[in-house]
Amino acid sequence: MDFRTIIIAAAAAVMTIYGPVCLAQETNKTANQSAEATAEATTETTETTVRKTAGEMVKELSDAGLEKIVSYDVSAFTDIRDKKLQDVLVKMPGLSVNTYFGTSFYFNGMMVTKVLVNGIDMLGGDYSSILSMKPEDVSSIEITENYVHIKVLRGISFSNYACINIILTEEARSKWSGSVKGGLGASPLLYNAEAQALNIGTNAQTTVLLKADNTGLDFSSDLTTQGMMGYKAQQMISLYPSLAPLSEQRTRINNSAFGNVNTTFQLKNDLQLSLQFSLHSDKLTASSLDETTYFTGQGQDITLTTGENNVQKQKDFLSSITLLSNSEKGYLYNNLCVLLSRTDASNGITGSYPSSQSASNKPFELQNMFQYYLPLGKNVLNIGFRAGYEKMPQNLSVSRSLFNLNQDILSESIYGDLSASYKLALGKFSLAFSAATSAESLGLNTLLSPEVSEVGANDNNSKLSYINGNVSVDATYVSNKFQFQLSLPLDYYHYRFDDFRLNDIKKTDKFEFSPSLSAKYQPTNNLSFSVSAYSMDLGVSNGDIYSGMVLSNFNTFSKGFVNFGSDKYSNASVTVSYRNPVSSFFINGSAMRTWNKQANSYSSSFTPNFMITGYEEDPFHRVNISDYISADISKGINSFKGKIGLNTSLSISRSSLNRNNILLPFITKTYSVGADVNGKVFSWFNVIYAVNFSYSTLSVQDDGQSDIASNSKGLTENLEFIFSPWKKFNFSFLADHYLNKLSEDEYKNLVLLDFKAEYKINERWQLIASITNLLNQNVYDYKLISSITATSSYTSYTIRPRNLLLSVFFKF
Repeated sequence: MDFRTIIIAAAAAVMTIYGPVCLAQETNKTANQSAEATAEATTETTETTVRKTAGEMVKELSDAGLEKIVSYDVSAFTDIRDKKLQDVLVKMPGLSVNTYFGTSFYFNGMMVTKVLVNGIDMLGGDYSSILSMKPEDVSSIEITENYVHIKVLRGISFSNYACINIILTEEARSKWSGSVKGGLGASPLLYNAEAQALNIGTNAQTTVLLKADNTGLDFSSDLTTQGMMGYKAQQMISLYPSLAPLSEQRTRINNSAFGNVNTTFQLKNDLQLSLQFSLHSDKLTASSLDETTYFTGQGQDITLTTGENNVQKQKDFLSSITLLSNSEKGYLYNNLCVLLSRTDASNGITGSYPSSQSASNKPFELQNMFQYYLPLGKNVLNIGFRAGYEKMPQNLSVSRSLFNLNQDILSESIYGDLSASYKLALGKFSLAFSAATSAESLGLNTLLSPEVSEVGANDNNSKLSYINGNVSVDATYVSNKFQFQLSLPLDYYHYRFDDFRLNDIKKTDKFEFSPSLSAKYQPTNNLSFSVSAYSMDLGVSNGDIYSGMVLSNFNTFSKGFVNFGSDKYSNASVTVSYRNPVSSFFINGSAMRTWNKQANSYSSSFTPNFMITGYEEDPFHRVNISDYISADISKGINSFKGKIGLNTSLSISRSSLNRNNILLPFITKTYSVGADVNGKVFSWFNVIYAVNFSYSTLSVQDDGQSDIASNSKGLTENLEFIFSPWKKFNFSFLADHYLNKLSEDEYKNLVLLDFKAEYKINERWQLIASITNLLNQNVYDYKLISSITATSSYTSYTIRPRNLLLSVFFKF
C-alpha cells in the first residue's frame, strides 16, 4: 500500500469508525474543576464527588459544563473468570478497547487520548500494561469527556477527546502487586507465560510486563510509545505474511516474546521523568492459497493464483526518556526515542509465478520531540521542535525459472521542524497565531541485479528534499453548551528532486490551503451534536517519487512517478451522541462524506512475467467520493453484570484506476449489522455472544453501464457459555461460526469449538486447562473485495490445529 493510500485510509478509518475528531485538542475552562477531579483524583475525592447511589454500576461524578465525568465500579462488572482489567473493560457499556495497532480506548465514539493511574500520566502511551492489571487492584474507572491534558490551555480551547483515570484500591497503593501465569501444552509442544507487576508509590511508579508464547498471541502491538511518529523512510518491500481474518490464537503459528519496563519518577510536584525500555521478538509461519481476479471492464479479466509458505523473524528494541511538567504555571514536554529493528523473511511460492524469495529489513529511528507552553496573563505562548533520523536498509532475493534476482535498497530520512504560536484569550473567544518551518531530505538508492529489461529502468539513486513555511490563524469560541473552532493554515513548499542516475534536477514551488472547522453543541447534559469539515492537500507522496522501478516481491514492480502534483482530500461529518450514566445507556451515530480529487491515479499493468503497480497523472482530476454511516448502541444491565449492544454501518465508495492503460471506474458498497451480549444470566451461568453480518459488492462500469462484477456475504458468530457450578470451579464452551459466500452458488461454513476449565485452589493460586480447535479444523476460506485495487480475491488460509494447554496462575 502506498503513502497516499495510507493517508486516505487512516483518515477515513478514524473519522468513520470513531466519529469526527475535532482538530482542536483542548477544552473548556468553565469545567476545569471537574476535569481536575478526574485527572488528579484520589480515593477520597472520588468518594466525596459521587452524586448517585453507591450501588450503581455507572455513576455520574460531574455533569457541569463541557467536561463530564463518568465512573464505573469495577467490582460490579467483575466475575470469577476475569483475571485482567481488559476482561472487565470489554463489559462496560459505552467503553471499547482496540488492540489492533497498539492499545486504544474509545468512549461512546470519543477517542481516549490519555490514560492516567491515580491521576498520574506515567505510561506515555504504553497502555498494554493497563490491560494486564488485576481487576481487584482497581476500585473504579473514571472517564472525562472533552478532556484537555495541558492545564494552561483549559478555558481557551476545547477538545472532542476523552481521558481515562484508573483509581487503585488502597491495598494496591505503594506496594508491588501483580500476577504470574505459566502453561505447557501439546500439538506440538506449546508454552505460554506472562508476568505483570505494578507499583504506584508517592515518588516513583513502575510497571513491568513480561510475555512469552507460541499459542498464537501477537505482542507487536505492545511495542508503542507516545513520542514515536512512525517511519518517514520508505519500506519498499512487503515482509508480513497474509493471515486469516480471525483471532490471533486461530491464525498465528508463532514463537514470541516481549518485555517492557516503564518507570516514572516524581522529581517535584509538577515535574516527572519517565523511562521506558521494550524488547520484542517474533517468529511467525503462515500458509495460504489465493486466487485474485483483476477486473478490466473489457471482458478480459485477469486471474492469478498464488500459494505461499512464509517464515518471518522479527526483533525490536525500543527505548524512550520523557520529561514532563504540567501545571498552571506552564507545560514542558520532551521525549527522546530510539528504535532498532530487524526483520528477515523467506517465502516459497506456487501458482502463476512459482518461485522462492527471501527479504530483510533493518530500520533504525532516532527522534526527539519538544513542546513548551508558557502562560502570559490569560494568553499562552507555545514553542515546539521535532527532529529525527531514519535509516532503512532492505534486501530482496527472488529465484524463478527465468530469473535469479537480487536487490539492495537504502532509504534514509533526515527531518526537523520548528513552530511557535501565541494564543490570545478574549473572553469566550480566543485567537491563535502560529508560524512554523520544517525541512526533510529523503534519499532512495536501489540496485537490482541482473536487470529486467521488460519493465524498464530498474535502479534508482535519488533524493527528494523540501523546505516548508506555515502560517495559521485559529479562532475558538467556548461556552458551557457550545464550542467552535475555525483553522486557516497556509503552507508554502519548495521541492527539489535530484535524480543522480539520470543527472537530472526538478524543482517546484507550491502553496497549500487547508481550512478546517469543527463545532460541538450540548443542549442537555446527556445529548451532544458534533460537526466537522476540513480540506487538505495530501502533499507530494514521497514514496512515489523516483524514476525507476523497485522490485517489491516475487512478481511485482512498483513504478516510480516524478510528479509534484498532489491529491486534494476533503471531509465533512456529523455525529450525534447520547449518554445516560444513571441508566447505563450510551448511543452514538455518525455520517461522513469524503472527496478525493485526484492529481494522480493508481494504475496497474501486466507484462509477460511481472505485474507493475504505481501512479500516473490524472489529466481529468477525477473525484473519488466515499460515504459512511454508522450507529452504535450500548446498554449496561445491573443484574446482568454486563452489557448488550447493537451496531450497524453502510459504506459506499466511488473510485477509478488505470488498468492496462484503460480507465476503470468502479463502485464498492458494504453493509454490516451486528450485536453483542456480555454478562451473567444466572449466578452460575455467564454468556458472551457477538454476531456480525456483512454484504459487499463491487460494480465495474463499462460503456456507461454498471454491472456487479463480484459480491460477497459473510456471517460471523462468537459464543461462550461459562458455567460456575461451585465457587472454586468453572468451565466454559466456546464456539466460533463463520459463513462466507465464495461464489454465486457456493457457501463455506466453518465451526471452531474450544473448551476451558479453571480450578481456584485459594485466593492466590488457580489451575487452568484449555483445548482450542476441538474439531481440528485446518483451513479457513475467505472472499475479499477491494475498494482500492478493484479486485476480488478468494483465499484459503492454514489455521492452527488442535491445541491443549495446562496453566498455573498466581497473583500477589
